[in-house]
Amino acid sequence: MRVIRRSRATFRRLVVSAVAVASLVGSGLVSAQPAMAAPVFQAPFACGETWRGATRSDHNDYHSIDFNWGSGSDDYLRPVHASAAGKVTGSGVYNDGVSYVLVDHGGGWATRYLHMQVGSLLPVGTTVRMGQVVGKVSDVGSPGAYHLHFEQRYNGEIVAATFDGVPFSYPDQSVTSRNCGGAASGGFGDWSGDGKADVLARQASTGNLYLYKGTGAGKLQTGNTQIGSGWGGMDALVRHGDFDGDGSEDVVAREASTGDLYLYRGNGTGGFQTGNTKIDNGWNGMDAILSPGDFDGDGNADILARQEATGDLYLYRGNGAGGLQTGNTKIDNGWNGMDAILSPGDFDGDGNADILARQEATGDLYLYRGNGAGGLQTGNTKIDNGWNGMDAILSPGDFDGDGNADILARQEATGDLYLYRGNGAGGLQTGNTKIDNGWNGMDAILSPGDFDGDGNADILARQEATGDLYLYRGNGAGGLQTGNTKIDNGWNGMNAVF
Repeated sequence: MRVIRRSRATFRRLVVSAVAVASLVGSGLVSAQPAMAAPVFQAPFACGETWRGATRSDHNDYHSIDFNWGSGSDDYLRPVHASAAGKVTGSGVYNDGVSYVLVDHGGGWATRYLHMQVGSLLPVGTTVRMGQVVGKVSDVGSPGAYHLHFEQRYNGEIVAATFDGVPFSYPDQSVTSRNCGGAASGGFGDWSGDGKADVLARQASTGNLYLYKGTGAGKLQTGNTQIGSGWGGMDALVRHGDFDGDGSEDVVAREASTGDLYLYRGNGTGGFQTGNTKIDNGWNGMDAILSPGDFDGDGNADILARQEATGDLYLYRGNGAGGLQTGNTKIDNGWNGMDAILSPGDFDGDGNADILARQEATGDLYLYRGNGAGGLQTGNTKIDNGWNGMDAILSPGDFDGDGNADILARQEATGDLYLYRGNGAGGLQTGNTKIDNGWNGMDAILSPGDFDGDGNADILARQEATGDLYLYRGNGAGGLQTGNTKIDNGWNGMNAVF
């Protein structure tokens, strides 16, 4: 997610992009994969969490992975998330006492999840979206050894696992999840296909769009690559994850002069496919556009938009092939009173993508719970007040390592940066934590997920006076490591960073 500082009058028109992301920590030998293209599997645990995975000598197949979030017993009842969209074709307990859920993803592909709490298992016949909770970690069939046993399968055979397109580094590796239920709990995707988080930026003077490739170690590679031109005419840019189902990250952009909405398909190697695709018109009436991932549970990325004239909030359902399904769905009204809207992923732990919004008149912060079928649950929940003093609000995913989505906010009067810890049930823990000061000198703040490959969520910020871009490394416990790192300069010429 990005925030570029504006006046209060224009802050309410903020376009927020929350892109589903993750990082893989470590490297190693790459195992051969079957010829048929697989789904873009994600890690089988919550967005932003880092788990340690390892194979074992007594596994019936080397490519099986045992995942642990903590040291063992503290893994008990951790939610297990579907690695990709599909349908539950097996669920229960085998004759040897091991509990399991088997999800069919089509085309011969499946995933299997073992040792979960029996009462938590999704039943056979359940259609699941990527990121939906399929069960909870336990020790069923492995007494005292709390862990998740995970397998990716092709035509019934266990194969070498990949997460977000990057092969798992056997025999063991830490994995930070991009499995956000299609929602993006803060963070960038891998635009260039090398497994590392990248940055896209538009040059104000030319309208050219540039790719800055990350090194995976908290820096940018030397130089940049122009990947598009003529982007000066776009007044809303949303980095959308994979919108067309080909496994590569895409960008959705609105043309200011016409209100037309275009899809720019990523080619998976750091550029765009030839041409663009007009996917809708009439979007000049929308003053907020969000990418919540899969909001309706059909496995396809969707778009949410607020109509300026009415304040109505609409769902535009993606068709999974780079377009929108016919028509839209009004899911709520009265949103013209909100001056900041975020898509934080699953904020209340029920497996569905949610929305956070700040009420301009009061500064109150509200949670709108998604129902997993493209709508909102009845009513909203006020989770805090006094947020009218904040001029930048970010959804970084799990910033403190407790498995729950958190919020970062900058206080306008002081420039102090605060962490608000989510409680995993749709609220905030008591109090907040000041994690740094002097941020009033920053005019763009981004939450890129794990940018340096250490498994912790980080922050990128542009210094207004100099145009320098800085990395602030998260410590994995809700704070920042000492100091910052200047990773580039000359960014004051960019009017969109995402």
